[in-house]
Amino acid sequence: MNIAVIGAGATGLTAALELIREGHTLTLFEAHLLPGGMARTCLVGEEPLEIFYHHIFTSDSAVPELARELGLEERLRWMPPKNALYAGGKLHSFTSPLDLLRFSELSLPDRIRMGLFVLRTQRRSSWKDLEHLTAREWVLKETGPRIFATCWEPLLQSKFGSCANEVSATWLWNKVKLRSSSRGKGQKQELLGYLEGSFGALYTRALEELRRQGGLAFLDTEIAEIRPRGKGVLLTTARGHSTLFDKVLYTGSPRQLAALCPDLAEEERKRYRSITSMANLCLMLEMETPLSDYYWISIADKGLPFVAAIEHTNLIPRERYGCNILYLSRYLSQEHPLFKAPDEEVQERFLQGVAQIFPSWNPKMLRNSRLFRCTDTQPVVNRDYPNRIPPHQTSVSGLYLACMDQIFPEDRGQNYAIAMGRRALQILGLPEKSPEKERSVAPERGTGSR
Repeated sequence: MNIAVIGAGATGLTAALELIREGHTLTLFEAHLLPGGMARTCLVGEEPLEIFYHHIFTSDSAVPELARELGLEERLRWMPPKNALYAGGKLHSFTSPLDLLRFSELSLPDRIRMGLFVLRTQRRSSWKDLEHLTAREWVLKETGPRIFATCWEPLLQSKFGSCANEVSATWLWNKVKLRSSSRGKGQKQELLGYLEGSFGALYTRALEELRRQGGLAFLDTEIAEIRPRGKGVLLTTARGHSTLFDKVLYTGSPRQLAALCPDLAEEERKRYRSITSMANLCLMLEMETPLSDYYWISIADKGLPFVAAIEHTNLIPRERYGCNILYLSRYLSQEHPLFKAPDEEVQERFLQGVAQIFPSWNPKMLRNSRLFRCTDTQPVVNRDYPNRIPPHQTSVSGLYLACMDQIFPEDRGQNYAIAMGRRALQILGLPEKSPEKERSVAPERGTGSR
């Protein structure tokens, strides 16, 4: 069949490879100049680096599997991070379970209560009995108001803003369980994975493999309209070129699809628009010296302009970049004044927060900065979310949807996006002709992508 995939992120590229391996004619469209979606990169010195911070957990299997298939398995590195929580106006180490016992913002009984709650959450195997609870209701019931106000409420508000009280207990359960999974059986410490040369190298290699197998890929090509035509689906680009396909797989957000395809059923449009998603601001700082020895700092104090400070070069050596890298991240509504503010205003506010957290901060440390914005980065998973998840098949014959909003109860991320792409044949209702198909590719070339 003649199939189009819209979006060259983790889901789109994986789906495209699955489809072309089954003998289908494949055309891929991507609005950006580079593949990777939210894992696309920019250059820092001569080294590619994700514009949004990325790592994987030891429980993630789809990313290592794809890296192995594409000849990049040897680049995957597993490293122990040092983590911290900023609360009460100071940094508290949160790398080991013992750090909780030293957390002075809570009384000793509350620290024990908090530890028992986390332990019970990690051991909980089912989320069904949490469906009727919000995260707020669940944590208050399990731990009490002091622990909720000190640890969980600021984190939920900084992640979901005015929607924080709507977030499902299922979402929080999965986040805690996922993080603990990186401290698996036999592991004395947490390990996080990163691909040398960036995860962007994985998606660049996937694109190369797609083209090697005869697929067409058009980058910097935005789709302006999707319409049914006869027994097919007509795609029209922003440059006015139209092509008819037997089937189309769309991997962007449902809200965006509703805007592109006017022929969707009205009830379907309402369903797509009922899913609220947070936008993200991410400021990347290139600095002369490090600010701490922590990789990930979660912000639990209200009033700071970002939710997390991720010092990437405390996980990956700074020698790869020639400087120290710090990401500052903030989730907010795309209608929020800060999301619409000029870059200079956002940077000024973020740097004021940096000065508050890090006493050693000096503006002279800053070598370069870049601000990245993205809409639809985090669905707001409320109690009714399972009923809002759209099916893969749309009301338009031949048009299908595969996106982060359909990942549940897990949270969005590279691993689950790749896993969804693996199911492309099933999503499109196509038979698998070769169950034992060979997935490996040619060995890495000396001039391969970095």
